[in-house]
Amino acid sequence: MGIEYDTTTISTAIQQSSQGQLVLPEFQRGFDWSHTQQQSLLASILAHLPIGGLLVLKGPRNALASRSFVTQQAAPPREDVTYLLDGQQRLTCTSAFFSDVYIPYPSWENHQREIPTSLNYRWFLRIDPSKVDSEDYFGVQQLRFNQQAAEPETMSDLLHWEKVNRTEKAPKPWHPKWWADKSLTDSLQIQAARHQAAEAFAADGLVPLWELCGYGDGTPLHEISIRLIASRVGEQLISMGDEISPAVLARLFERRPDLSGRLRSANDSEWTAALREMASDWRADVVKYLERTVEQKIARIVLPVEEIGRSVSIFETTNRGGTPLSTYDLVVARMARNDEPSISLTRLIIDHAAQASIAIDEYADGTLQDEAASHVAVEDTDF
Repeated sequence: MGIEYDTTTISTAIQQSSQGQLVLPEFQRGFDWSHTQQQSLLASILAHLPIGGLLVLKGPRNALASRSFVTQQAAPPREDVTYLLDGQQRLTCTSAFFSDVYIPYPSWENHQREIPTSLNYRWFLRIDPSKVDSEDYFGVQQLRFNQQAAEPETMSDLLHWEKVNRTEKAPKPWHPKWWADKSLTDSLQIQAARHQAAEAFAADGLVPLWELCGYGDGTPLHEISIRLIASRVGEQLISMGDEISPAVLARLFERRPDLSGRLRSANDSEWTAALREMASDWRADVVKYLERTVEQKIARIVLPVEEIGRSVSIFETTNRGGTPLSTYDLVVARMARNDEPSISLTRLIIDHAAQASIAIDEYADGTLQDEAASHVAVEDTDF
């Protein structure tokens, strides 16, 4: 079988990486993109622009020492594994953007420690710009989303983010500690907490992005937040009576010509129903836009398993045009050709360093000193 060319989607790639089907060879360097680079990538994705392809290598299991995305921890081997040779920075970012990397929340601190510092953010899209001076791209004020092609700069201005720190004193609903502190035990408590969180986001005109690629059962946070924003704006328009803007009226009459030219009476049920329908349709349009965002296709070059022996050479070749590989990067890559592919040089160094650290600690508290003295005593008796 030769080299294949196909496509995947952002959501599928994230799902495969979270399930251990798509992993990083250990000879790849660590995550090193800045916050600015991440913001630029997310803006391009939200503008529905291509973000480049992926180069992957089919298994087999244990062919290469590997690690997971985002947390960078050793990946348990699977039979149906695929190794990512090019695209690590982009796919790691998208996993952090569109999936919740801190669950389960009781263990969120452990996850936070394992995630590179520059990735520890929660990302939002500002749907309602009424509290800030930014473009109403999503047309919330008129309940009309035209879905025109946007420039990345436009989407970048609509992004909002919060840093996830372990030392947060008064966590807000976007922080995993806020959820961990609640010790939620049943579905009703969870639903109430999720609605409370969405209300806080919607009040600021924000839509969280970290459940776009999966939330289990129930309605994801972004959908609840959008629904609350739509409901609030719809009720505001209803309460405005005859002071509704000409743009909103034009949209309303376009949908309901029978209301055009008709005087609006107090508590007019037909007008109220029509405005609420506008809000509902706007909500559906924004939700569909976000769903299409993570279903965008990504081109893939798929190397067959027969190329496993040349994977390091291919990795080096594909990286010549990017960030130069350091001497250590090259040594780690070459070590991938050893007789124990399931163990990487980096992992061996980390393990030896950890053992050395334990030994130093034991020596400091006297444990190894006593043990060393006993060895000396034994050796002295041998002479």
